[in-house]
Amino acid sequence: MSTNLSKKVATYEIVGGPSTDRLFDALRYAYDKDVKIPINFGIVIGLSRPKNDPGCCSIGAHSCGLRLTSIQHEDGSGCSFNIGGYSDTGLKKGPYSEPLYVGHKVKIYYNSKSREGHITFIKN
Repeated sequence: MSTNLSKKVATYEIVGGPSTDRLFDALRYAYDKDVKIPINFGIVIGLSRPKNDPGCCSIGAHSCGLRLTSIQHEDGSGCSFNIGGYSDTGLKKGPYSEPLYVGHKVKIYYNSKSREGHITFIKN
């Protein structure tokens, strides 16, 4: 899957996410009108201090409402994946903020063992 990265909007670090089984279930029902499998990733949207500072903590958000359209093994480990899809509901940076990147294409690298990776939002 080739992606024109000149349309890249933003990339965020993933610090928590679903199991391998949940990913494949979400892909299996991606276009089913009756069954919806929500996929949530914990995403770092900022840091309280510089990353190497001992008092540094992450400011997080959740990306909800992703519709997965492809999963590809990244290596032979069975737990690293390249994932493609779309952001249905977007990324909310706070309880009262407007969602960002609604309808954007997403490209995700995700390790289901460590529950880490990164997500890139790409303008269609």
